Amino acid sequence: MLALDVSAGYRGRTVVEVSASVPPGVTALVGPNGSGKTTLLRAIAGAIPARRRVEVDGRPLGPRDVAYLPHGGLDPNAKVGDELEFYWEVLGAERRDYAVDLLGLKELMGRKVGELSRGQARRAELAVVLALRRRVYLLDEPLEGLDVQYRGAVLGELRRLGEYVIFTTHDPSAVEAAAGWLLALRGGRLAYSGPPSGLKGRVAIRARRGGEVVTVETDRPEEKVEELRSLGYSVEEVRSTAVEELMR
Repeated sequence: MLALDVSAGYRGRTVVEVSASVPPGVTALVGPNGSGKTTLLRAIAGAIPARRRVEVDGRPLGPRDVAYLPHGGLDPNAKVGDELEFYWEVLGAERRDYAVDLLGLKELMGRKVGELSRGQARRAELAVVLALRRRVYLLDEPLEGLDVQYRGAVLGELRRLGEYVIFTTHDPSAVEAAAGWLLALRGGRLAYSGPPSGLKGRVAIRARRGGEVVTVETDRPEEKVEELRSLGYSVEEVRSTAVEELMR
């Protein structure tokens, strides 16, 4: 189990505060823009100052246990091959050829990073991380800018990478395709932790009785509607609380 107890922020303001237990496998980290997803990943990785307790199977997470994919980071004036070799040497990459082949980078190695399209640059950034062997992978929007071919390749790789993979996304289909666990943030706090299947069938029901308005969540909407009506409420709205809702 990956145990997280993290509080982080900027300029004296707490942006994210999360305590959670994450099982082995692929976890999708979702939430609206500004909910703290990137800050949480950076804090877990030790990339920013934070109050941080992160343990893997009861042992503190060490620098060589984790691989972190941020946004950007490669020198736009350097050649792709030179940048990758630099990071791979520093980080101790073991799967260099595999990462290059998976992400179709052979023809790009001699080009400057700044000359690449957004999708090509993202593939180069991914190659830094996917060439590593680590227990924990923290990937911030790994699918951003990728075309269909490489998107599918990366989604497949997520399921094979390491013991624990946490990735952020705004795409519900990516959650469905790869994630066995879901962490949802709202306002820097944990709004949901559990399997995506735990959300299926759950709905939010808004009901009114005079001036009183209540909203309740349930996985048995028909029974809950009848219960509310028996208590004198009029039901105004019944809506899904699936993954899409957690991203808005």
